[in-house]
Amino acid sequence: MKKGIVKQIIYRGLKVINPLLSNTIYSRLLFWYNCKRLNKQFYKLKLSNPATFNEKISYIKFNNRNHLAPLVADKYAVREYIKDKIGEGYLVPLIAKVESIDEVDKLLINTDCILKMNNGSGANLIVTKDRNLTLEEIKLFFKKAFSKDVYILSRE
Repeated sequence: MKKGIVKQIIYRGLKVINPLLSNTIYSRLLFWYNCKRLNKQFYKLKLSNPATFNEKISYIKFNNRNHLAPLVADKYAVREYIKDKIGEGYLVPLIAKVESIDEVDKLLINTDCILKMNNGSGANLIVTKDRNLTLEEIKLFFKKAFSKDVYILSRE
């Protein structure tokens, strides 16, 4: 079975079962899946008394309501926060901020850069001059990425 089809089946299944599961059970299932996917040792997450890095991340995701969390999850807003607090010298240069994929122009296609979605994780497209990506290929990549609900995949 092709990798893309398996991902679609998993995503559709998650859309159905996600609302039915507690955060604890969902975290354990997600962790199990990622252990299998990455060929890592699985262990049952102990979220009532977190000790490992994975347990602490899951615990924080569901129990710590830090007022900075939404800010640092927003790639552009956190840039502004850093700029205001400690200065622009600590930031990777930003070539452009676009509100829509339709705003990406030929200038970016001919520039070595990384195109990122502000509201997603992992949907980054590395663009290099020698890769010869077309505007249509870039738009298709992000159209697929925007069609995914990040909450369904990770409850983030």
